[in-house]
Amino acid sequence: MNSSNLDIRQASRAELDLILSWAKTEGWNPGPHDADAYWAADPKGFLIAEHQGNIIGGGSVVAYDERLGFMGLFIVKPEFRGRGLGRELWRYRRDSLRGRLGPDGTIGLDGVEAMQPFYAKGGFVLQHSTTRYLGPVSPQSIDMEERTLLPANEVPFERIDTFDQDHFGAQRSGFLRTWLSAEGTRSLALLDREGSVVGLGSIRPGVLDGFKVGPLFARSSIEAKVLFNALAADTGSANVYIDVPEINPEGLALVKSHDLQPQFTCGRMVLGTPVALPWNRIYGLTSFELG
Repeated sequence: MNSSNLDIRQASRAELDLILSWAKTEGWNPGPHDADAYWAADPKGFLIAEHQGNIIGGGSVVAYDERLGFMGLFIVKPEFRGRGLGRELWRYRRDSLRGRLGPDGTIGLDGVEAMQPFYAKGGFVLQHSTTRYLGPVSPQSIDMEERTLLPANEVPFERIDTFDQDHFGAQRSGFLRTWLSAEGTRSLALLDREGSVVGLGSIRPGVLDGFKVGPLFARSSIEAKVLFNALAADTGSANVYIDVPEINPEGLALVKSHDLQPQFTCGRMVLGTPVALPWNRIYGLTSFELG
């Protein structure tokens, strides 16, 4: 796309790394290998904007299938803000992603509170808020009650993939394989006595500090506690971050039981018909950037 202001095109793999380096500068604290999983989700799902030969911004426009897409990683370099360039980039991203989905496709995003009025003008409707909590986690004793905790890679991937899809709303196999197995990431599955997957969680280091939990999906609050405690067991005095949907009261109770503190809040906003998800089983989002 060419306009009087911007040239917008698909990002290369190296340019996705560039966008994430900006995210680090903004204090977003991504994981060191997040770009690998993002690229595995959708290599066509990232855009770069150039202005007079300078790369000035970018963002994700990931299509998981014809029914569901997600926008995130929306960044314009500080020296180019306030000129309407970000508005032009955002609208192009929205429209290009709509063009890749089916006629009934839905787009989601997690927007910081200051940007929500802008997104609402673009057609997005606020569904609920999600708050990032952080703090050191002290181990707690939780009764496993005939449940088995295993490294996720010891469970057939098809079962992990199905459990994830039930909690995300679309199949994202390439992303999930890469995300769960990234270097430095610890991913766990919780099984009941019949061998069914009843919980899935992952923790990875942040590039700035601490460790980030996500996803954290569980059938019940007890199973969420088992997973969260196991994931955070070796983090010591470091901060642990988790993004908790406020629509899940048991998720809020979990972080409060560890005295984690709120850092900031985003809103899950949707353009189109919201995907029906079991929010009472979603204790931690996978990523604000890709859902």
